[in-house]
Amino acid sequence: DQKAGPCGTLHFKKYKKSSAPAMVSGAQWSEIAGLANLEVSLGADDCAPYHRIQDGECADACLPSFLSFCPRKLIVSKGSLQAGTCAEAQYTVADGDTDQKAGPCGTLHFKKYKKSSALATVS
Repeated sequence: DQKAGPCGTLHFKKYKKSSAPAMVSGAQWSEIAGLANLEVSLGADDCAPYHRIQDGECADACLPSFLSFCPRKLIVSKGSLQAGTCAEAQYTVADGDTDQKAGPCGTLHFKKYKKSSALATVS
């Protein structure tokens, strides 16, 4: 067993290299294909919008349920993110993009916004 920091413990199975060529059975191919489909299903289709406001700017991104091996809940907690978009928080003027490193989990791509400086006139 190998400790993986705050993510828990990893359990490894050990194997020795065989001198015979490897043969993969139909059941093993099905398992491999299932893992490939799992990775694809953890993409943008299951994302949820989150944002962070700091120093008069807002940045938002659609977070998948997992970023690499890290669950969304961990990313949200460690990044001090709030559910919803910047537009929902009244930040509507686009101000570029930024990438934010999320430790061993990978990199998040955020869109940045500012509040509109226009004043509404009421008659």
